[in-house]
Amino acid sequence: MAKTDRNGHKLSPQQLRAVELFAEGKRDAEVAAELGVARSTVNSWRNWDAHFQAELNRMHNERCRVATVRIAGMQEKALGVVEKKIDEGDLKAAELALKIGKDYGSLVSGVRADTAEEILKQREDLARRQARAAAEEAYTERQFAGLIEMDEKVYKTKLAELLGQEGNKS
Repeated sequence: MAKTDRNGHKLSPQQLRAVELFAEGKRDAEVAAELGVARSTVNSWRNWDAHFQAELNRMHNERCRVATVRIAGMQEKALGVVEKKIDEGDLKAAELALKIGKDYGSLVSGVRADTAEEILKQREDLARRQARAAAEEAYTERQFAGLIEMDEKVYKTKLAELLGQEGNKS
């Protein structure tokens, strides 16, 4: 049975199963083999189908939410133990506290776009940023080339002035 996303787009049962398999950590080839489809089909879903990507991202976001709740539930108790160890001078505990803070921060910031519209907007924004960067790079190269030409003109002018002055001295 196909599942309808927020915008009324239906994912096929194969696509829904593929999302589950990806969530289990399977790779394109493994997903394709299990579903009996070409690897290129799975790769196309994952890389180009915004509705499929949105479902993958919803799954990812849900896993992040669950992990965040679990971590929050353990956090107070764990921090109390780590704090006690740090007070006792345990540097490994201090290092662990820093690592936990870093990992927790990346987990919370790992929320991904989970609608096809958001994904398509991100693609457009990326294309715009890439085009702008390419234009800026081309402009900088032209500007740099202009400076080199200008420097050559200044050099030749100064050289001509010096040669002219020496010629007047004789």
